[in-house]
Amino acid sequence: MPQTPKKYYEGAIGFVKGALYLLSVIIIIRIMITLFPEGSRTLFWVIALLGGIGSIYAFSKITEKFSDGTK
Repeated sequence: MPQTPKKYYEGAIGFVKGALYLLSVIIIIRIMITLFPEGSRTLFWVIALLGGIGSIYAFSKITEKFSDGTK
């Protein structure tokens, strides 16, 4: 069964969501490396993990609002 334009659109939206999630986690980790250059690495990883999870949650809520508006 050939894909419809709507399926292509949904795939593109999913790709952009994944890219934003990955980019947000990379940015959080880069900020943590800058803030803790020689500090406690355990604290660094805890904060980076929480920041990554928080940013993923925030982006998922934002994209939910955008996708609800397109239906």
